[in-house]
Amino acid sequence: SPPRTPGGTRIKQQTLWQRLDLKAINPEGEWRRSIEMLSLAAGFYTMFATPYLLCSRTTSPHAFFLVCSGISDLILLVHVLVGFITGVPKGVRGGEYLDKLSESFHHYKSLRGGLVLDFPTALP
Repeated sequence: SPPRTPGGTRIKQQTLWQRLDLKAINPEGEWRRSIEMLSLAAGFYTMFATPYLLCSRTTSPHAFFLVCSGISDLILLVHVLVGFITGVPKGVRGGEYLDKLSESFHHYKSLRGGLVLDFPTALP
């Protein structure tokens, strides 16, 4: 049973998310757009470099490809992690968004969020 005060009333226990009261990132902010652009560039690099490396049948790719692939994987992983802390737009019109971190976290991991699409992309 939940803890009680000396008067006998119940004390509402808060989760860690509620106690911290962290705010989510604005989905239309400049920082979020920068992450999206980096992810797009990393996706294009992966889209063209992977077939080239597979078709050229090189046993040891040049260091340039290894470094770029590592950076690309890191950018795509950061994109997935940032998705968990990005706010969810309230409506069709821009400007307003749900800024509670717990709400954005649960939305992103749901089927309506982007985790289903972002996670396979981030796999090396």
